[in-house]
Amino acid sequence: MEMPEEFEVALSMDPGADTYFHSLTPGKQRNLIYFVGQTKSSNIKARRAWVVCDHLNSHKGLIDFKDLNQEIKEANNNAKLG
Repeated sequence: MEMPEEFEVALSMDPGADTYFHSLTPGKQRNLIYFVGQTKSSNIKARRAWVVCDHLNSHKGLIDFKDLNQEIKEANNNAKLG
């Protein structure tokens, strides 16, 4: 599965998240790549990529998909307001 460019950029700019991402199992990496890339909008891909990076950092490399979905909803709401 090809990684979206927006996700590559976000990981390259956040070494901590990049380290956490590459320590995940291949299946979890694919899940996150799919999650970021499933939309066509580059802006939404970038937003999701940054939320995933923040999530990896705040959860020390662990993924809580329930929390991640809530963080995405909050980021979407903030984007609508701003």
